[in-house]
Amino acid sequence: MVTGGAYSWLRHPLYLAFLAMLVATGLLISTGIKLILPVLLYVAGSELRIASEERELAEKFPVDFAMYRNRTRWRYFPGLR
Repeated sequence: MVTGGAYSWLRHPLYLAFLAMLVATGLLISTGIKLILPVLLYVAGSELRIASEERELAEKFPVDFAMYRNRTRWRYFPGLR
């Protein structure tokens, strides 16, 4: 289980990178208002996937993941659990 680098600030930093790419690409090819639905769908899908991943991590590393989860507050976006 990796807990250093970007993982010391966010438990799933790759999802933030994908969200940033979605928004940046969307702003290049369309207006901002058209991004609302794709961003909402991405966030909803990410929340489901992260919940699944965190269940697996809690099963595989019960003590270590609990400590990491307490130490690293945010999942993939500051302010979003």
